[in-house]
Amino acid sequence: HAYPGDPVDETFYDGYHTLAAQYAHLDKVARDHAGLATVYTYGQSWLKQQGNGKGHDLRVICITKKQDGDCALKPDVKKPRFAVMAQIHAREIVTGDIAWRFIDHLVDGYGKNSEVTSLLDSTEVWVIPQTNPDGIDIVQQGGTRPYNQRKNANDTAARGRCSNPPTVSDQSGVDLNRNNDHQWNTSGTDRSPCGQSYAGASAGSEPETK
Repeated sequence: HAYPGDPVDETFYDGYHTLAAQYAHLDKVARDHAGLATVYTYGQSWLKQQGNGKGHDLRVICITKKQDGDCALKPDVKKPRFAVMAQIHAREIVTGDIAWRFIDHLVDGYGKNSEVTSLLDSTEVWVIPQTNPDGIDIVQQGGTRPYNQRKNANDTAARGRCSNPPTVSDQSGVDLNRNNDHQWNTSGTDRSPCGQSYAGASAGSEPETK
């Protein structure tokens, strides 16, 4: 994708931010608001775990008025936590940009907006703007006609039988929103690996879910 200057400006489909722009934005927010924001890599996508040079890191930003012990990578912390996971379904591209605006609303509003200030004084807000980066990368490859990839990029069960490029209802991958442990593979799922709601080989099987 062509873009002027900073990767944070990279867009596709007339203005939606790419995966690269989203990750550059996280880094920029952490640089510009060091007292509020911390960025972590918390895992690797399915493709990156295959070690073939493809795939992406899984990244999250923690936003709060930082005090000692805040945004720590452990479950026992002082402040309550609020977590937002966006673009679990890769083709729902507006959700990533809503997460972008939510992040900016928090860091730009601290000290100016009373509700934002109160929230960040008392709470850790963790935002994952791109929960399914491999799937999002597939969507972006459609350029001005984004591909309808919903799932991640795990094609193990499909073995090349699904449509390429993906269609709305025929695509490889696992639906990350159906892969969680709770009531796994019950209602609202596809049994076919090419189905858009395929829940995976087992509950919690995908690295993005874990």
